[in-house]
Amino acid sequence: MKHKGRLAIAILLLLSLATPVQAATPKAGAKCTKAGATATAAGKKFTCVKSGNRLVWNKGVRIKSAPKPTPTPSATPTPETKIEVKDLLANDSRITPVSTLTTLETCKTEDMT
Repeated sequence: MKHKGRLAIAILLLLSLATPVQAATPKAGAKCTKAGATATAAGKKFTCVKSGNRLVWNKGVRIKSAPKPTPTPSATPTPETKIEVKDLLANDSRITPVSTLTTLETCKTEDMT
């Protein structure tokens, strides 16, 4: 009974890992399985057509790529909307206003070296 279980698992693995012929990359003149089937590869759309008694992929039609979007230039700020750095610093509560600072002479320490 163990051997049948192992055999079943091995068969399932082989079937799941085997790539189907339809999943192969189509090439012009290569064999295909169903008339009218389409596949895309290397920027071309291939169609399965009947040639005599055989089903083969046609030469393929080049697919137009989507146009690349052009970047839109960002709007330059107008003088009304331009914020200067000094204005930002003046409104920052972490920075002491100039009017409350002591004079430079008061803050100087004598060099004792």
